[in-house]
Amino acid sequence: MDLFERKIIEVLSSGEPKDFHNLLLKLDLNQNTLRQHLDQIIAKGLVERRKVPKKGPGRQSYRYSLSVYTRRSISALLRADLGLVMLSFAVLRRLCRHEKGGYCKEIRGGCDSQKCPKIVR
Repeated sequence: MDLFERKIIEVLSSGEPKDFHNLLLKLDLNQNTLRQHLDQIIAKGLVERRKVPKKGPGRQSYRYSLSVYTRRSISALLRADLGLVMLSFAVLRRLCRHEKGGYCKEIRGGCDSQKCPKIVR
């Protein structure tokens, strides 16, 4: 997560959905920068975009809010003092220096967190 995405999540963590204009005012970013980073965190599932019913002619407007997943883990995301890192199992598996192509050389078999000799128990 980069600095822009973190700032967006901090602004949305107040709980109430915000429209694009409100986010621009609070974050003091360029429109294209905000739109690009919103699209990225929406694709990651951290933020939800919902249509607002139109009250007349004009463009469709949207409100942005944190997803249920993000609301549950917001304290871990925003508090660096906890020392927590969030990784998917697929990414974690790629970080293992002993696993090569789905095969762990240390245990001479498939990479598995239960059998990993490098995890201190």
